[in-house]
Amino acid sequence: MGGLVLLAACSREPIRTYLAPSQRPSANPLAELFGQPQDAPASADQAPLKFTSPLPAGWTSDPTPHPMRLATVDIKNGTQQAQITITAFPGDVGGVLANINRWRGQMELPPVTSQEQQPLGKITLAGHPALLLDLAGAPAAGQPARRMIVAFGMINGQTYFIKLLGPDGLVGAQKKDFIAYVQGLKLAEVTHG
Repeated sequence: MGGLVLLAACSREPIRTYLAPSQRPSANPLAELFGQPQDAPASADQAPLKFTSPLPAGWTSDPTPHPMRLATVDIKNGTQQAQITITAFPGDVGGVLANINRWRGQMELPPVTSQEQQPLGKITLAGHPALLLDLAGAPAAGQPARRMIVAFGMINGQTYFIKLLGPDGLVGAQKKDFIAYVQGLKLAEVTHG
């Protein structure tokens, strides 16, 4: 019986291997979208840029350090609370579609298969082109509906995310101030020495 198995195995086509040249993407689509140079990707150890901007009335800067955040801003109106977080990551962080679907998942919305299925606005971030996403989720388990507005763009090979998240009514009421805040962000001067 062992001989038959061996004979059957010997009559098979031999396994062939092929070497193909490695392919690198010719461009970083997110860098291209935001008008950034293709040849200067950020490294993981590059320090993110710091921003400054005045805060609208009712907004307070949270001085507590939070992992991965450059800044946190709290917005309170009565018993309702919303929060703005500013983060930065090297490179394109998976691209626009991957980020859209991550945020849609956070809002318990189904993913989309193309970027064109999710409307995006245009905005400036520290004088650089950026995109604006506005998502509203449905109420869940006795909680009010949540809403998320995210501005994101690439500067010097780093992708910056400014995200406002909270109850739909509060976030909607703060949208105009949020857009003004994002557009008013300035790169902080870095001192060396």
